[in-house]
Amino acid sequence: KKINSLNLDYRRQLNLLSQISFGVEIEGSGLDSFYTEEIVEEFNFVNCLDSEDSYSMSTDHSVDFEVVSPILYDLKFNWMYLQRLCDLLKRRGATIKGNNASHIHLGTHLINTPDKLSWLIKTFVVFEDIIHKFGYGYYNEPRNYIIAYPNSFNYSVLMSPLNVKLFIEVLNKCDNISQN
Repeated sequence: KKINSLNLDYRRQLNLLSQISFGVEIEGSGLDSFYTEEIVEEFNFVNCLDSEDSYSMSTDHSVDFEVVSPILYDLKFNWMYLQRLCDLLKRRGATIKGNNASHIHLGTHLINTPDKLSWLIKTFVVFEDIIHKFGYGYYNEPRNYIIAYPNSFNYSVLMSPLNVKLFIEVLNKCDNISQN
């Protein structure tokens, strides 16, 4: 509940470990996907981003456009490019509406043991409300798409307390076997 009352400020770095990688998907409204693709290509060109470091488009039919970042690390220049792209999209007419949200993808290369996977799942359970707030988008209510197609989402089934408990028990057994 406290997260809903916080005013989140933009930070130039998050102080993540240097080996943690992530990516983001930026959903928006007000621009069609073809025009957004032109904006993204122009952005990549102007900032001399090669194919490995460039932003791209993704297809998500629930929103007007979705921009996908390259693999990022917690470096000031990555945050600067992300901020520049968001500012550019906004200047060109992008808006946030009820169906929009952004997604963060975490690099899984560090989740290489059952114990680490167990900790990740436990973290999701503990911070589920915060994760859903950011998944809901700019507003503090579910995206219209989630309400319109409730059977296509399995959040509560996947993250039910019983399923999490059973999955963690299996991981712990696997971890104990590998240590013996």
